[in-house]
Amino acid sequence: MTDSNRLQTSEQRYIEPEQLARALADAETVIRTFRRRFYPNKSFGSRLYALRVAENETAEIAALAAVRQAVRDMDGVYALKACAQDGQLCITLLINGTEGVVKIPLNEDNDGNNG
Repeated sequence: MTDSNRLQTSEQRYIEPEQLARALADAETVIRTFRRRFYPNKSFGSRLYALRVAENETAEIAALAAVRQAVRDMDGVYALKACAQDGQLCITLLINGTEGVVKIPLNEDNDGNNG
């Protein structure tokens, strides 16, 4: 694979686009999984579903804390910011020096279904 197919990070390391997409998908799975509902590992997932996230700074800070707790065991993944807009929670993640965004609908109920 040529260097033109790679994303250059701020630390002059490279991450393949496929690796970034997979890491974002894995992070989204962890964030969307309700904490304590995954049988083998009760600390897997987030408490994001328990929050009533709205478009205000306090709710966004609480959401960011929940996301950071969810991704804390993922190597090279750090949650930078969370902002609510247009019915979604947009979470900016830093993955091995490269930023990516995960969008979570705010209208999910406690079973993870939209509605």
